[in-house]
Amino acid sequence: MSPSPTKRNVTMRDIAETLGISVSAVSLSLNNKPGVTDELRRRVVDEARRKGYPMNKLQERRSNGSDLGFLINREYLRGGDPVYARILSEAQAEAERRGYHLLIGALSPAEARAGKLPQFFNNGVSGVIVDDGFDEAYVLRTLHERAPVVLFGYDFIDASLDSVRSDDLSGAATAVRYLIEHGRRRIGLVWALPNHFNIIRRRHGYLIALEQAGIRLDPRLESAPAAISDADSGFRATQELLERTGGRLDAVFCVTDPLATGCLRAIHESGLTVPEDISVIGYDDMSWVCHLTPPLTTMHVPSVEMGQRAVQRLISLAESRRRGETEDPVAIQMPVHLVVRGSVSRKRRGAGAVLSAHPGTGKEV
Repeated sequence: MSPSPTKRNVTMRDIAETLGISVSAVSLSLNNKPGVTDELRRRVVDEARRKGYPMNKLQERRSNGSDLGFLINREYLRGGDPVYARILSEAQAEAERRGYHLLIGALSPAEARAGKLPQFFNNGVSGVIVDDGFDEAYVLRTLHERAPVVLFGYDFIDASLDSVRSDDLSGAATAVRYLIEHGRRRIGLVWALPNHFNIIRRRHGYLIALEQAGIRLDPRLESAPAAISDADSGFRATQELLERTGGRLDAVFCVTDPLATGCLRAIHESGLTVPEDISVIGYDDMSWVCHLTPPLTTMHVPSVEMGQRAVQRLISLAESRRRGETEDPVAIQMPVHLVVRGSVSRKRRGAGAVLSAHPGTGKEV
């Protein structure tokens, strides 16, 4: 008689899949945290007990320093991008596979500037993954002094910290080369948040692609860097480019999808068309950009996989600190790829966009 297979330990993901909910909801319920209803909490606890989930492991993890934190930007969360839920769910699952528990905290940048700490520090977390949007002083002086930190999706110009981010230099160069291959040569740049290396790299990728194609940089085609990377900033920056050039643009490269969203609106309101008059390309591949008019061509950033890698790196740092060891900061760079949709087209020979003397109308010359 063959031996019976070894029984696999029940995980939070098992409970989540049975109940048809997220791993985050299971975690909140089992840890008695706010964010779920009493009814859902009861269902989760009942299912956990039915499956034989080791409830006493929760307290054991805290005493062993096996809690980690993921600080997310509350303002980004309000944007409602469903990819956030996937990032957090997969990051929690990765932590659990390695015997850790990932706690989620949300603060606004204003709360951070006021020195507020995420609630998970009450659990004595062994390390923190930090989302974009928090300034360098807060991360270094408030968070990093308490626990190891891994930056998620970005890094700072003047600080050496562990980070997991996309390959922004080559990604931006790929985006601009794609525009050039479609006959676009007067390519504007809309950018923001110059205090982050990832945005600086995207601008450099733009410049490199132009230089490699033998296209001289026209300073009039580059927007001033906006303080906030949102649709309104993209709208204003594109309006400025259109006014400065009289609409004589072939294309616009936007360093984030929110900026590209505002760019599309500004071009439309000027009376020009996308992609025929001006082609537009973004960066990040947020879940909603396929529903824009036209659907946005953009660079896909593997955010879910980046969350998993950030957890892996943070655990390594936490375990090294526990042994009394230190590790040099590591910048993990993830490849990106182009997602072709409807906002870029091949330029017709001899055609070019120009604004007429009357706002709201446009023509080709």
